[in-house]
Amino acid sequence: GPPVSMKWEHNNSYQMSIDDYESERGSRREKSELVIPREVRLHLIKKDGVSRREIRDVIVENKKIREQSRKNKVQNQNSARETFMHSVKKIVPPFLKKTKQ
Repeated sequence: GPPVSMKWEHNNSYQMSIDDYESERGSRREKSELVIPREVRLHLIKKDGVSRREIRDVIVENKKIREQSRKNKVQNQNSARETFMHSVKKIVPPFLKKTKQ
């Protein structure tokens, strides 16, 4: 679904030390607690004046990015496998020759 950050603007912020933050932040939330349901995201985004077309365009763009990322991951895995096999082919034949002698 669409990211909430489409029209996100920060509020005024304040500074605090890392030690103060760590002592005040409370317990960490579970991953499931960090997910904003699609309907809630859509409501927040529409409330900020984002059009349906803008939402659709961002969803399509995000799908393209995820697909490209997936393809890159597969290509990197294949490249690593090919590099490993190339190394094995360089090492194994000389080793086999030594063991036959």
